[in-house]
Amino acid sequence: MLLERFVRRALNRLDAEEIEALERLLDQPDQDILEWITSPEAVPPTGLGGIVVLIRTHALGRY
Repeated sequence: MLLERFVRRALNRLDAEEIEALERLLDQPDQDILEWITSPEAVPPTGLGGIVVLIRTHALGRY
């Protein structure tokens, strides 16, 4: 649900690099994505940190 809400509300504000990162994120296992988004201590793979921060920020209502 976090990703669905994020995509629905923020997709039109993402630049090409962020969209590419989102696509790569969606190729990852669901459990890993959930951990990266919900746990600030979890470190996503290189190149996905920025989109994870955007999703976290959106989930907290700050985007």
